[in-house]
Amino acid sequence: MIKYYYEDKNKKELITKIKDIIFENEKCFVKLENSIFYPQGGGQKGDKGYLIIEGRKYSIFNTIKDENYNSILIMEDIIDKRFINSAVECFLDWEYRYRQMRLHTSLHIYHALIEDEVGKLENPILSTIEDGYAVNKYPEDAFDIGILDEVTNKFKELIKA
Repeated sequence: MIKYYYEDKNKKELITKIKDIIFENEKCFVKLENSIFYPQGGGQKGDKGYLIIEGRKYSIFNTIKDENYNSILIMEDIIDKRFINSAVECFLDWEYRYRQMRLHTSLHIYHALIEDEVGKLENPILSTIEDGYAVNKYPEDAFDIGILDEVTNKFKELIKA
């Protein structure tokens, strides 16, 4: 599989083939020969978008990864298994991906600003990025939360530019 989400992260469209279609727990999963869809990981949600197969649009709910870090699409719609080995047009929801990338970067910046105040920190015990917000959760005793107002003000100044 060519993982275009690593090779060319700005690629928004792709023509490839459907490698497999799997049904599990009333959900439809699709594996592609090559993919532009970034799988969920590191707190960042997987990509969304849609596929066009024989002129019909199929929406992608999320993208996850298999044991080899290959993308698996979780579909909003059922796709018939007869389309295995068929050509498919792939379209990335770029606005969603770009928001996710910016939120992911913001967590790293905020973490670094906290470290500027308190010194080296362990990684957060939880990092999550939703559509519109991002959160790092630290152990209660990781640092004095009184510094967060100052850190937040520094963060706001940095992202203004």
